[in-house]
Amino acid sequence: MDAAISQLEQERLLSRLISATIAARRVLSIFEPEASQQVRIGFEELGAAFEEITCARVTLAKVPSDPPEPLGKAVEEYRTALEELRPHLPRFEGWLSVERARLADRRTHAAAVSEWADATQKLR
Repeated sequence: MDAAISQLEQERLLSRLISATIAARRVLSIFEPEASQQVRIGFEELGAAFEEITCARVTLAKVPSDPPEPLGKAVEEYRTALEELRPHLPRFEGWLSVERARLADRRTHAAAVSEWADATQKLR
């Protein structure tokens, strides 16, 4: 990509990177020792944060190799946040696996209740 990008494009890229960095920092906040009991994050918020981070990957591809200073700083901060997040990814995978199993159990239970209700209805 040409090193010269429009001001509007710079602002758009900067906005996306700042948003993704904020999302990554929000996720990281649950691992801060002083916040471990006070900070909670739901699966919806976690999903939204990772979606924001994923979208920023496309944004990084559009950043010139020698970006203007505000954009370069935003890229650096974003990459730093990702590096800080990296060691926690296995924990997220574990949480998601547990949640997937819990939801599967609930689906199985709901199906059994539905079958029971149908059978009960037919007996009346």
